[in-house]
Amino acid sequence: MEFSDIPGVFDLVQMAVNHGVRHAVISPGSRNAPLSITLHRHPEMETYVIPDERAAAFFALGMARQLKAPVMICCTSGSAALNYAPAIAEAFYQRVPLFVVTADRPAEWIDQGDGQTIRQKNVYRNFIRGSFELIQDAENEADRAQNRCTIESALNACSHPVPGPVHINVPLSEPLYNTREYNSQEFPHSSPAGPTTANTDWLGFPEAIAKSHRIMILCGMSDPNEELNDAINKLSHLPQVVVLTETTSNLHGNLLFGTIDRLAFSIEDDDLAAFQPDVLLTVGHQIISKKIKALLRAAKPREHWHIDPDIQHPNTFQALTHSLRTSPSEAMQLLAQKLMPVDSSYSRWFRSLNKITGEAHREYMRSCPFSDMLATETLLQVIPEHIHFYQGNSATVRYVQLFTEGRPAFSSSNRGTSGIDGCTSTALGSAYISEKPTLLLTGDMAFLYDSNAFWHSHIPEHFKVMVLNNGGGGIFRIIDGAKDETELERYFEAHHTHRAEQLAARYSLRYVAVHNYKDLQKTLPAWIDNDSGPSILEVFTPRHDNDRVLKQYFRKLKAAWLETKTVKHG
Repeated sequence: MEFSDIPGVFDLVQMAVNHGVRHAVISPGSRNAPLSITLHRHPEMETYVIPDERAAAFFALGMARQLKAPVMICCTSGSAALNYAPAIAEAFYQRVPLFVVTADRPAEWIDQGDGQTIRQKNVYRNFIRGSFELIQDAENEADRAQNRCTIESALNACSHPVPGPVHINVPLSEPLYNTREYNSQEFPHSSPAGPTTANTDWLGFPEAIAKSHRIMILCGMSDPNEELNDAINKLSHLPQVVVLTETTSNLHGNLLFGTIDRLAFSIEDDDLAAFQPDVLLTVGHQIISKKIKALLRAAKPREHWHIDPDIQHPNTFQALTHSLRTSPSEAMQLLAQKLMPVDSSYSRWFRSLNKITGEAHREYMRSCPFSDMLATETLLQVIPEHIHFYQGNSATVRYVQLFTEGRPAFSSSNRGTSGIDGCTSTALGSAYISEKPTLLLTGDMAFLYDSNAFWHSHIPEHFKVMVLNNGGGGIFRIIDGAKDETELERYFEAHHTHRAEQLAARYSLRYVAVHNYKDLQKTLPAWIDNDSGPSILEVFTPRHDNDRVLKQYFRKLKAAWLETKTVKHG
């Protein structure tokens, strides 16, 4: 088999294969032709062609999230590399291993007016696990050995000590299309990094918090983990322990509090003393709920222990006192074994709050008008447990947080940077590589923003999108202050009259539209069960009613809790 005759290109691809990289998403171009040829021809590499670099990178992110292994993305020089940036930033904060390879012009032509030539070295330096560059025209053995060391370092940094994106910039001189065979003695050897040495400094932490009467465990975004789920559920039975989860935590249990915002928005200043934990334990990545962050910043815990294998730990609540560098599942399993019950009313207080707000929630939803909120509940009532469920950013992911229904085995959202770009592409990449039925619930702005997500031939048959179309960025009608400004429609909400129907026709996707609750109830079950190809269900909701419906909902919950307190203390 003949590959590119540029040794650095062959070494890069072969060493990636040695490290277990089996998938490469390529965006077509000329400068990356040597890489494309070698990737395509390598018998152990599967390649995917997606022209739009932004969509390509997010597609690869979805694949890597499912595989829990690096996926390569490869593009030409110039602005193509910049289009990778949003997905790389998302991968950095989600800890997803993207192996980013950008072809570049020869160094002597940088800043000399040559076409498709920008300063690419270290271009992602603020959100990357490592930036590397190969020696240009490495023909002698010393340069080739140095390049192999660079490639080895990059591949190891992609997975250790925690996963994340790395970047290799590859300057390439012409000619770009020559090929040759490589003999077995030319094949590079690799030494993938093994697990890091176990850190045992954290093993005494159960004893350190054993006498605490108020322990809150707050679980952020994480992949499904049976060991962690079992340990968390065992801890949730202790009277001094409260476990708060989110949809993207992928944790399930009868005593876990999975509707954080229902609780948090009901808490007033006179509740802070009862809410405030002695010890806060956090696991997972980004927290969706802004309200719980505000509460914990106002009622800071005496101690905040963050549990994560990475070196850098965020001080999200400005209260961080301890960093445990280990896996959350190991730490929680140890805690579940050693922590004994103490006399405490902490979990009882939360159960009371959850019961009252839960009853108010159910009463409100029985008469809830047609809206984004009701459409979300209608979907969650019929979504199958086995489905992979993705949520778009902005309001959509927050609506899902309000319901206990519809908690499938896998739930995800791009909460690393929380942007609306790439939501569809990420879900598509995940669906393609997992071969699992996948449903994306998204808003109209996020969906339209990522309209190039379908511009390729890798659309799985089992992929569905439900678009909540309220004619713009409806969340800005919810945010305090924004609705009162004269610039709302044009500059914040970005009101529009676009539909998904034209996009569905362009890419030959099945399309269904509904405009009211009765039709949605009738349409949803059959739409979900229909396996005759990828499809879009567009739900048109009343643009001027959604914010009112949500605000009335929170007032209902808060009033119910206030009434309970008044009766209790009356």
